[in-house]
This record gives sequence, C-alpha cells and structure tokens, in this order.
Amino acid sequence: MIRYVLTVLLTVAILGLAMPAVEDTAGKRSDQQMANQVAEIERAAVSLVENEELPPEGEPGARRSITLRFPDDGLLSQAVTDVEIERVRTNMSVVHYRVEGRPGEQVVVDAPVVNAAGNDVRLGGTGEKEFVLTYERNETGAPTVFLKRR
Repeated sequence: MIRYVLTVLLTVAILGLAMPAVEDTAGKRSDQQMANQVAEIERAAVSLVENEELPPEGEPGARRSITLRFPDDGLLSQAVTDVEIERVRTNMSVVHYRVEGRPGEQVVVDAPVVNAAGNDVRLGGTGEKEFVLTYERNETGAPTVFLKRR
C-alpha cells in the first residue's frame, strides 16, 4: 500500500517539475508554426508583386491561394491571440502576432497587404483557413495585395 502511495506522489512530483518545460516547448512550437504561416503570406504576396503585371484599373488581378494553419490551445501547442497585418508604407507591411503567454513578434513583408476594404488585416482563431491574395489597384490606383478569406 505504501508503495502505491509513494509511486503516485513521485509521479505527481515529476509531472509538476516537467509541466513548465512542456508549456515552454508548446509556446516555442506555436511560435515556429506562426512564423511558417507568416512566411507563407509573405511568399504569396511578394510573388504577386515581383512576378505579376498590375492589371488595368477595374480589371481583376493575378491571384494566389494559400491555406494557413493556426495553432490551437492544447498540451503541445498554444493558441495565437492576435494576428494583424499593418500596411506601413506604399510597398511594405508588417505582420504582428502573439502566441498566448509569449512576447509578440513582428515580421516585415515587402508587399502592401490589406483587407478587402483597404484596411489592416486582422486574422485569428485556430485551425485551417483558406485565403486568396489578389494583386490589384486600390481606390487611389496604387498597387496593392488584397488578402481575403475564401
């Protein structure tokens, strides 16, 4: 009987010591997952700007479809609390994201990315989501990559 009690106590103690390491690893894993998703957005947006012709005003532009996978909150990953793409210049955007319990990250994208209304893009949630990036002129005629949910 004492063996069982000691075994349970030892198991609880080991798990208590291991949990911070598991949580840290989950956060790092989610950070890496998000870095990969941001790289996917950047690849598609930069590819449009560098390899496609800007269409005449009013004409549909070239497109790229992407599937993003946002981490969920679980034992081996932590949820993303904020993802925002902010257009900072006529030819540049910055992606801000934050994984729960970790400091925020920023990644510069060498393309002007906005939502369908021409504003900053806010993404969120967990799981797999499909998007379309389109290279067109905005309301002022400037080259812009529009990111829309499919």
